[in-house]
Amino acid sequence: MLMKKIPINKILKTRAGMLTTIIFLLFLAVPFIYSFIHELFFANERPILVWKMQSSSNHLIVQYVYTTNKINQYIPPAIKNETIFTYIPPSFISRNGVVSLDAITDTLNWQSAGCTDIDGGSDLIVHEQEVIVTGALGIYACKISDGTRIWSKQLGYGHVSVVPQLDVNSSILRVYYGESIFELDPASGDMINKQPIDNILWIVNQVVIYQYSDKYMGAKDRVTGLTKWENHDKVFSVSEWRKPQLYDNQSLIVFMSAYVTVTPFGREVCLFNYITGNYAWCRPEKYISHFGIIEKEGIGYILRDDFVLVKVNLRTGEVLDETSFSPNHLPENGQQYGYFVEVTRDNTILVYFGDSQQLFGLKEK
Repeated sequence: MLMKKIPINKILKTRAGMLTTIIFLLFLAVPFIYSFIHELFFANERPILVWKMQSSSNHLIVQYVYTTNKINQYIPPAIKNETIFTYIPPSFISRNGVVSLDAITDTLNWQSAGCTDIDGGSDLIVHEQEVIVTGALGIYACKISDGTRIWSKQLGYGHVSVVPQLDVNSSILRVYYGESIFELDPASGDMINKQPIDNILWIVNQVVIYQYSDKYMGAKDRVTGLTKWENHDKVFSVSEWRKPQLYDNQSLIVFMSAYVTVTPFGREVCLFNYITGNYAWCRPEKYISHFGIIEKEGIGYILRDDFVLVKVNLRTGEVLDETSFSPNHLPENGQQYGYFVEVTRDNTILVYFGDSQQLFGLKEK
C-alpha cells in the first residue's frame, strides 16, 4: 500500500508548533518546579534572621527556644494547656491540615487533613475537647486528642471577618461569615440562630456591640433591643477591627486604628467595660500581637512593634516591665509575618516570631 506523502513544510510547521507548545508549557511550569524543589530541599533550612532576648530582662528567664517549621508563620494558633494547634497550608509534597504540636518539645502529636476544606483553614479556637477551624466553605471541629473530625458545617462560600467566637459560658459558637452571623452549638455544630451582620461588630453574651455613624461604637440589649450605651469619645476604622479579647467576663480588650483628642492618629489598645461602655484605660502604641493573659494575676504580655515584650497590669493599663528582643526591626523582604504571645496552663509565656520561625518559652523569675 502506498503511503501518502506529507509536504516537508507541513512537517516543519507541525514540529515547530509542537516545540512552541512544549516551550510554553515548560515556561508555565517553571514556578511550580522551583517551588517544589525549594520545599523539598530547602524548606527546613534555618532562617537567616535569629531573634535573641536581651539579657537586661529583670523578671523573665528563657525556659526554651527553638526553630520550628510546624507552626503557620502568618496565622495565630490556638493554645490549650501546653499544646499548640495550628493550620499548615497545602503544598506540592504535603496536604493541608491542622497540626497538634507539643509546645515544649516541638513534637508533632498529630496532623489531620480532615479538619479543613479544600481551601484550608484561616482561624482556630479550642472548645473543651474540640479544636474548631474555619475554612473557605464552612467550619469544622476535630478531636484535640487525635484530629478526628467530629462535625462540619457548610455555610457557603464567603469570608470569615473575624476569628470564631465562643460565648462567655462556651455554650454558643459565633461565626461572622459573609454577610451573616451564624450561631452554632460548639459540641455538635447544630444551627441555633442566623442573623444579618449589618453594623454589628461583636456580640458578648446578650450585649450587641455595633458601629454607628460609620465611626463610633454603641451597644444594645440583644433581647429587648434597647440601647445600653453609645460612645462618642473615639473614632475608629472598622476595617482595622481586630479580634477583641475578653477579660474578667465584663471587659473587652480592643485593638483599633483610632485617634483621641490627646493623641491624634495613633493606633491604640484599650480596655473597656462592654456593659457600661466606659473605658478603663487606653495605650496609644502600636502592637503586633494580642495579649497573653495570666488571668488570676490580672497581668498581660503583648509584643510592641519595636519588638519589646510589654508586661501590663490589665486592671489599670500600667506598664510593669519591658523586655527587648533583637534585632529590633522588621524583615527586609517586606513579607508580613505573624507574631503571637500566649500563656500556657503553667503560666509559660510563649512568644513566636513568624519571620525566624522561633518559639520562645519564658517564665517569670
